[in-house]
Amino acid sequence: MPIFPGAEVIHVHKPRGAMREIQFEIKNAPALNDMIEYYKDNFKKNEFRITSSLTLPARRTWSCDFNKDGRPATVKLYPSDKDKSSIVIDLIYEIPGKVDEALLEPREDFDAIGPGSPAPKTQTEQGKEESKHGTTGRKSRGNNGSGPRNRT
Repeated sequence: MPIFPGAEVIHVHKPRGAMREIQFEIKNAPALNDMIEYYKDNFKKNEFRITSSLTLPARRTWSCDFNKDGRPATVKLYPSDKDKSSIVIDLIYEIPGKVDEALLEPREDFDAIGPGSPAPKTQTEQGKEESKHGTTGRKSRGNNGSGPRNRT
């Protein structure tokens, strides 16, 4: 993936599924057209296929959607909010399906549906459940709240 020479990482966003986003900044950036030509040339050299591109010269912005091997990506160039002479490069891409596991976040697998049937409840668990529902296992005498009250 081509990265413009001199670009410094300013923010790495939290992953969203297989998508990753990294923002770079170039201080005292060259002309926008020079940066656009750099990306277009390097995309061709590295066999990336551009699917759409939009340039807004008045705002000094460029957005380009591209892909390689079916994996989509987007690069956006726009002026920095803090310093208008700097350009932010916002790169959003999908990581490949086959990747070194050491580079990924730890994966947590939970056994939600274990083999076999659930174990029977112990007497302690049964007692806790009954007290939660207000039953003690004994039959109550008199009104159980399920009908009209007899007042005599």
